[in-house]
Amino acid sequence: MLDEPTEEARLITRSDSAGSQPATDPFVAARRAIMREEWAAGVEAFEAVVATGVAASAPDRLLFEIARIRLADDAAVAVTALPPLLIREADGEIATRRYLVSPLIRSGNHQAAAVALEKLLEAYPQLIDARRNLVSSLAKLERWDEAISHMDMAAASAPDDLSMQAGRVQFRLLARQTEAATEIALQLKSRLSPTSPEAHVIITALLRGGRVSDAADIASMMDPAQFPTPHVAASATQALLMAGLTDRAITAGEAAITGGHDTGALRAHIGEAILQRGRPQDIATSAIEHLSAGLAMSPDDKRVNALYGEALLRTNRSEEAVVFLEKANAAETKSPKTRGLYARALRAVGRHSESADQYMQLLERAPNSWPAHRQAAGVLNQAGRREEATKLFYDMVARRAAALPGKFEEALADLADKVDQASVPQARLDWAWSLRIGEDDVDRAEWERRAKWGMLSDLLIIDWLECRENQAEEAMGLMSNLDRADEMFAPMREKGQGFIIATAHLGPLFSGPILLELCSLPSRWVASTPSVADTHYAASVISTSDQTETQVAKAVLKSLQNGYAVGIAVDGSGRLGSPTIRFEGQDITYSNFAARAAHRAKVPSLFYAARWEDGRIAYTFEELPFPEPGEEVGPFSNRWRDAYLANLRTQLGGLPENLRLAGGLWSCIRPPA
Repeated sequence: MLDEPTEEARLITRSDSAGSQPATDPFVAARRAIMREEWAAGVEAFEAVVATGVAASAPDRLLFEIARIRLADDAAVAVTALPPLLIREADGEIATRRYLVSPLIRSGNHQAAAVALEKLLEAYPQLIDARRNLVSSLAKLERWDEAISHMDMAAASAPDDLSMQAGRVQFRLLARQTEAATEIALQLKSRLSPTSPEAHVIITALLRGGRVSDAADIASMMDPAQFPTPHVAASATQALLMAGLTDRAITAGEAAITGGHDTGALRAHIGEAILQRGRPQDIATSAIEHLSAGLAMSPDDKRVNALYGEALLRTNRSEEAVVFLEKANAAETKSPKTRGLYARALRAVGRHSESADQYMQLLERAPNSWPAHRQAAGVLNQAGRREEATKLFYDMVARRAAALPGKFEEALADLADKVDQASVPQARLDWAWSLRIGEDDVDRAEWERRAKWGMLSDLLIIDWLECRENQAEEAMGLMSNLDRADEMFAPMREKGQGFIIATAHLGPLFSGPILLELCSLPSRWVASTPSVADTHYAASVISTSDQTETQVAKAVLKSLQNGYAVGIAVDGSGRLGSPTIRFEGQDITYSNFAARAAHRAKVPSLFYAARWEDGRIAYTFEELPFPEPGEEVGPFSNRWRDAYLANLRTQLGGLPENLRLAGGLWSCIRPPA
């Protein structure tokens, strides 16, 4: 059996086979030189033959044109003279690809390659792969509209080719035409199978377009053990993560790794899911392990560095965290979250002035973030920059005050108009709805409105205490009969004994300091208000924003010894990586500090929750366990915790306006797996 002739042999003999050619072809030498890419020699030989009056065939004329273009100083200009009709006449698809298009693409001359491909497509409009090559070159030139137009033409010729249709989405994403990409992705969603490699670009478009649930639907239909590509594995895991399905994201990601799809991006998504779930032990083990592996694969990836730094910070490895967060923060596209984490890490290692500088830069991008203002003021004070801290805090107070109506009752009435704009994660509302006791026939939408109103009302109280100190009595007028509070406080008041008021982020939490003032009870509250504040309310605060945890603990114990009532939100902590416990199917933040303080100081403790009742603020007080003689701190803390949680459960089952839905225990609530 004879070997197939080479392409070069076919091209050389093509003219010989034409009946009009003489037996001895005068263009053979020119043709062979050009095919050896000896452009100058080929052109010279060709022109010499033509000068004798011999007419060249179309294939030879095409080779001459290609050689002329390859010799030109500016191929992009020279190729514009190539006639598409000549390519067609010469049956020159192969020659044009081999000697012109492919070399131009390999050399990175996409400007000339694009023109050459346009000429080829004028001659052969049906060449789908050539059109895709043109799309690629146009994209590299960032000629997006042209690239998309040609991609659409290619896809139109192959409507059943899912990869071609996905290409339409991909190039719109590259062109930052997110809305258009998302629209096409939604149309293609139903055409995906559990093993479609195109799922990656479809999921990516849906996520960028804010269609997270649609992206998660695709991820959910796929078998993580059989993801078709590493890109699909990573994007599907990201979709589950962004949908709040953290457990499923972790499971899917780890199954993908087992299936051989291990990438830095995938490890980052798994690590982030573990961080979002918030279980300290998992962060200290699994998150660190996954993110460390991701860092080994992508050492310069800003996101992996940021997540790894956050994991270290959450596990009290602050010195190490600084290194990775500093690297992430130095990236050109730094995020506010990364800067905030870097500021926290610097503060944790005592680099207060540097931390303050980072907070101040953060505030330039988020000037209305009041929590960030509190943190910045606190760390400025720790850095000895008290004047700056005071100015920052009171500038914030003045801006908040300017947004408040003149009277408290007006501000309270205005909340009804703000409820629909209040943002609360749906997972919190769903969990709270599942815990309600009674109100079985209540309208869900109205129930959610009441719950959001309760959150806004508590934020209004703290605004009023800090920004309208000279009108604080207007808020005090909401307090209902104080007899129950006086009854609970009387024994401690008579003994001059300190005690703990254990509360949670429920109801009008910030009414607590008002209550104790009205009861003339010497008190302290552990809160984030920086010590530079000189309001009457702030004078009773043990500040977590400009003191270390050790300093706060010492201040609490000293206050108890001096006969103060000390209010502690047991479910609240400003520290990353706050401990959590399992409660009613969710992980909630819980610190055993209050229980241990009660045991160490041998003082009573009360569960306290404020609640809205008939338009006024009422109170719940319940005694918590007192340490038995000789009782060890461990068993006592467990007994105290169980009593606290029982009271917490009762309060969570009450009216929706008393849920609060923000801070503390609500911070870790996630959608069910």
